[in-house]
Amino acid sequence: MNKQTNKQTKKQTNDPIKVGFYVEASDSMAAVEPWEASIDDARLIGVHLAAMYQTGRHRMPSPVWCVWNQKEYASIFHLDDKPRSEAFLNHVLTLMV
Repeated sequence: MNKQTNKQTKKQTNDPIKVGFYVEASDSMAAVEPWEASIDDARLIGVHLAAMYQTGRHRMPSPVWCVWNQKEYASIFHLDDKPRSEAFLNHVLTLMV
């Protein structure tokens, strides 16, 4: 199904969770919003968004959806199921602020 990349650190923090899309055309994050539910809920939504995206009936800003907080973790969901390079993933991580 979809691919997900997780980057986690050992230090636990209470930093707020954010969600958003990486838009390659502008090389920026778009539709960034605070996430009030748990990280597990966000990851489940990522799987759901992938299914929606792959039907072709739903418009989204980008096929790359991200969930992160400032220090503890980041997940990058490839909604279109296309492989991405490690360099691409690391670049997207730098934009998650």
